Amino acid sequence: MGKAEVDNGPNLRAHRVLHRFTEQLDAEVQGAVDAARSRQLAPFESVQRRCEYLLARYVEPVQGRALPKHLLRKPAGLTVGADLVAGLDAVEPHLLDACLRQIQAAIETLRPFDGKPFGRKPVGRGSDRIDARNTRADEEKALERLEQAGAEIVQLFRDSVKSLAAQSAVIGKPSAKPADTNPSVLTPPQLAKEMGVDVDKIYAFIRSNELRATNTAIKPGGRARYRIKRQDAEDFQRRRQNLPPPPPSPRRKKTDLGGKGYY
Repeated sequence: MGKAEVDNGPNLRAHRVLHRFTEQLDAEVQGAVDAARSRQLAPFESVQRRCEYLLARYVEPVQGRALPKHLLRKPAGLTVGADLVAGLDAVEPHLLDACLRQIQAAIETLRPFDGKPFGRKPVGRGSDRIDARNTRADEEKALERLEQAGAEIVQLFRDSVKSLAAQSAVIGKPSAKPADTNPSVLTPPQLAKEMGVDVDKIYAFIRSNELRATNTAIKPGGRARYRIKRQDAEDFQRRRQNLPPPPPSPRRKKTDLGGKGYY
């Protein structure tokens, strides 16, 4: 078991359990959509009841609305453990409630047309044929809403799984070792950054023997890998700071063509 799992075991378990639940929910929603096209609404009603139960019992009671008693009874076949309950904390209650309302509205629209497979051709003449077309249009719209609501509810749970995964990555990640703000040995780029100069200048100081450095390359004749002791870097900076300014250049005496000098 890795460090992340040890540090954040409950969160990781909740992520795994909610992920499995979401995969199962996705498959059931797809099957329920196919069944609804044949006027079998029971599979979608089963999905709806289970999600309503989770919303009412574990996610968050819907404020301002009286919940029927059947929502507080666990549907058959639903297993709810502590890890799933912990995972459900990541589900947005108002979004879940909105999806369930859409599913309920679509089911109620389809219920009067129950009995014959979806997609039947309009039969009859005149107004009967027009009514049949209107009925078919209502069915198509209701099925589209049902399919869309099913996809949205699955996506809601998928977003919750991603949220848990992000939390696991942040909480379970081992803390990084704090950077040494004052290392005893510096590389040329580190010293250049401290001094605010280009790294080529540091290499030039080393090649001129003005800055002491150790070549740590395995092969002395190969590419140099310099390391600079903190003390040597401080001595170098102290010497550079204490260097007196160069004397001013003497003003050159100018002469005219007759040899008389003037300034």
